[in-house]
Amino acid sequence: MRLSTGEWRTGGAKTFAVTSGLAILLFARGMIVNPSPPDAVEMRRLADEHNQALRRRLTDSAAPPSGEHAVSIGIAADPGRRGVGLVLDGRF
Repeated sequence: MRLSTGEWRTGGAKTFAVTSGLAILLFARGMIVNPSPPDAVEMRRLADEHNQALRRRLTDSAAPPSGEHAVSIGIAADPGRRGVGLVLDGRF
């Protein structure tokens, strides 16, 4: 199938518009983002802040009641029409 001149120009214009829009977005991103990474001291500070926040979040979470264990395992029989199966259930 051969495209007429009008169809080719329309397709080319759409391709040009999409390509130009993408180029503009990539250029804008490059202008906004800081190209130089943080130095070692700044990276260490950021890592320490993240680790402290993570420790706080994990230690503040609800601990299991004293009568319950953190890990529980259950086994049950599962009768069916073709025979008996075994169900293994674990929670932690």
